[in-house]
Amino acid sequence: MPKRVAPYGRWESPISAKQVAERTIAYDDVRLDGEAVYWLESRPQEEGRTALVRWTPDTGNTDVLPPGFDVGSRVHEYGGGAYFVGGGVLIASSLDDGRLYRVTDDRVIVPLTPEPVPPGSLRYADLRVIEGGKLLICVRERHEPEGVINELVCLPVDGSVDPWIIAGGHDFYSFPRPSPDGRQLAWTTWDHPRMPWDGTDLWVADLRADGRLGVPRHVAGGPAESIFQPEWSPGGELFFVSDRSGWWNLYWEKGSEIEPVLPMEAEFGEAQWEFDYSTYTFSDSGRITCRYRPGGLDHLAVVDLETGKLEDLDVPFTSLKPYVRGSSDRVAFIGASATRPPAVAVTSSTGGDLNVLAGGETGIDDA
Repeated sequence: MPKRVAPYGRWESPISAKQVAERTIAYDDVRLDGEAVYWLESRPQEEGRTALVRWTPDTGNTDVLPPGFDVGSRVHEYGGGAYFVGGGVLIASSLDDGRLYRVTDDRVIVPLTPEPVPPGSLRYADLRVIEGGKLLICVRERHEPEGVINELVCLPVDGSVDPWIIAGGHDFYSFPRPSPDGRQLAWTTWDHPRMPWDGTDLWVADLRADGRLGVPRHVAGGPAESIFQPEWSPGGELFFVSDRSGWWNLYWEKGSEIEPVLPMEAEFGEAQWEFDYSTYTFSDSGRITCRYRPGGLDHLAVVDLETGKLEDLDVPFTSLKPYVRGSSDRVAFIGASATRPPAVAVTSSTGGDLNVLAGGETGIDDA
């Protein structure tokens, strides 16, 4: 491309503001449910509405919710964790009224939570379904005259009963994660004046059939230790990310001990601005697929728990959003690079083909 000389402010860019606006679709919160892949899509051409999209091999990309439904949460104002899908259950939070809705197969939405009075005073995020798909546990934020109250609540997925509180007393809650057998719940808390990357606490309690909790047990964390993304392995072992070494590394609870999975000078965690981030996931082969960041560039890799070895997957991305989700040996994520805009992609934790489902194209010369 020949060089051109022009006065300051008069050089004609090959990239117009119109191109940027039209192509700036934001992709977030990708998830897997069987063969289906779900993600959120913020669309400038629809006045910034966030739509929920589903991809299947048979149908390709389709909108899941009725036109006009704006998926989002205002918990902590930043939101995140605004929908859940799994086991035939799909629940989404409406940004317009803050209520939770169950979505049926024919795109009918059924309200699960009461209409807040005043509007916007009840908000929900970080949703997880338990007890065979009958109950939902999530974070709720209440705006009361005396202040803002955060807590964990439980409610039936048919909306027959209003939510009840199962954990309270801390300023902030996140990551409610039921164990595979449904008998335990892990979650994190933190309190003013700390932010979650300053100091958080990880708790575990017995989870009863009615959705209520037993006496909490403190697992890790404190005023000077940041805990991120507790997750249960398929075998029921508790994993989490901690910065106790000065780096956000992976740890697991083995008996009464906390052991590092793979000590590295790299970040396996993420600043918890929003809910329901996920930088690692388990595969059927007993390995962990993770995003880690050494030196400012992101890598998608697989950790073998038996050998302690880490092996990078060959993907053309150097920036990965903190949404790495797995099902069987499939891994879904959102990636970008210096020459490639964000794309929703699926690959295999065993090194299979890469399948880009949305995004990734600019229509602009790489030069």
